[in-house]
Amino acid sequence: METSQQTDLDKSLKQGEEYVNHVVSEIQDKIKEGEERITKTIGEVDKRLRENPWPIVAGVAAASIFIGFLVGSRKK
Repeated sequence: METSQQTDLDKSLKQGEEYVNHVVSEIQDKIKEGEERITKTIGEVDKRLRENPWPIVAGVAAASIFIGFLVGSRKK
């Protein structure tokens, strides 16, 4: 009986190991896909910013003025 139980345990452990390896492989694939998407998106954003930086400059200036107004008004 112990041999049968040991064999069943070995099979279960082997199946569990295969499942974990499969899941790890899928996760690694998803991480790689995510890295590729991020790299592509960063490249596109960089290209657009280099072509026309003024909307970003204006947005940062507007946000800075707004934050300065909020911080300045709290001291009074």
